[in-house]
Amino acid sequence: MSNHIADKVMKVMKVIVVFNRFGVGLIERMPRVRIGYAHVANNRYDEWKMYAIGGSANPTIFTEGNYFIALDNPSNKHVTKREASNWKNWRWRSSKDVFMNGAYFVPFVYGSSSPLYTKANQI
Repeated sequence: MSNHIADKVMKVMKVIVVFNRFGVGLIERMPRVRIGYAHVANNRYDEWKMYAIGGSANPTIFTEGNYFIALDNPSNKHVTKREASNWKNWRWRSSKDVFMNGAYFVPFVYGSSSPLYTKANQI
């Protein structure tokens, strides 16, 4: 599949990352979302080394009800990483997350961060 076709498919992809514990020593990509929508909910992140949640090509990310516990190292407090220069139009939002030991999340909300679910998508 060419990248062009894959990008079209992935733009409508909706993923939920839920009920995980990402333990001490993990480095990055829990998850890393290139494009599409990710709802990251009710997870625990313990002392990541680079970043917990990343993105690179205009993803929509909604984090909700997670616990983020940062390392003692002052350079490892940021929860997110944006791997592009055009991130100001991205949609990243945090709701009811808990940030401990100096962890922080910088939201970027351009438009809605809600997925466009249809009746057929709902269970």
